[in-house]
Amino acid sequence: MSTVNMMMEYLQKEGFMPKRESFGIAFRYQMKNYFFLDNDDDPSFFQLVMPGICDVNDDNRARALLAMDAMNGAVKVAKASTFNDEVWLYAELLIDSTPELGDIVPRALGILQHAYNVFAEKY
Repeated sequence: MSTVNMMMEYLQKEGFMPKRESFGIAFRYQMKNYFFLDNDDDPSFFQLVMPGICDVNDDNRARALLAMDAMNGAVKVAKASTFNDEVWLYAELLIDSTPELGDIVPRALGILQHAYNVFAEKY
């Protein structure tokens, strides 16, 4: 089974309301949007995303980049980048062919929430 299909099955089983999209899976958790990106060309790559946490424009670009840099240095597994003039947070890791998503997904969600808090504090 593909990683994205395993993730879809896991999210449904846990009571999330995931939706298949062209890029993978979209779902909400604790009032925030999340994406699980379909990386079936690399099934050992797990990539959970919290998109669009902050708009970036000419007035706040330097402040956003400094907060992203601080978060990138402070939070394990997480990284921040800009996409379409927004800050996106990623939890990325390598998994084996039979991942235990019940261990991985809650931790990845917690990492992204912590990354969001660190970014917000530094911003």
